[in-house]
Amino acid sequence: MSRFRAVVFDLDDTLYPERQYVLSGFRAVGRWLERRHGGEAEATAQEMVAISESVSRGATFDTWLLRHGYDLGLVGDMVTVYREHRPEIQPFPETESVLEVLRPHYKLGILSDGYLAVQKLKFEALGLGRYFDAVMFTDELGPDAWKPSPRAFSVLL
Repeated sequence: MSRFRAVVFDLDDTLYPERQYVLSGFRAVGRWLERRHGGEAEATAQEMVAISESVSRGATFDTWLLRHGYDLGLVGDMVTVYREHRPEIQPFPETESVLEVLRPHYKLGILSDGYLAVQKLKFEALGLGRYFDAVMFTDELGPDAWKPSPRAFSVLL
């Protein structure tokens, strides 16, 4: 018998490609902008993807707004739409088969950093809850429990 009794996974870029979430969020923001200000949602999302690859994290919306002559006061609303949208994401193709192989032999867990509401929406969208015995979103314990803090690991165990 193995000395290991559990396998714990991260969520982002482990069970699904996080780039899917980013694109899903930009699409949600694009649809929101289209309803409020016109434009084409998918083109906006694709432009935001390109911007995000060339500017520092957190500057995508500012850059997009400045390019299009909008007030930077919209950034807060855009961030809210991005964080509160229902993600359109799928697990990596092999994720479920790996979990099915491991499940009979180990307890399975999730330990993931990020804003609590966002991480919960991602986990729900993936539809993998049935595989896991324990789920810990570090934000439930506060930002000081985010990795590499050992606090969340201890709680999860």
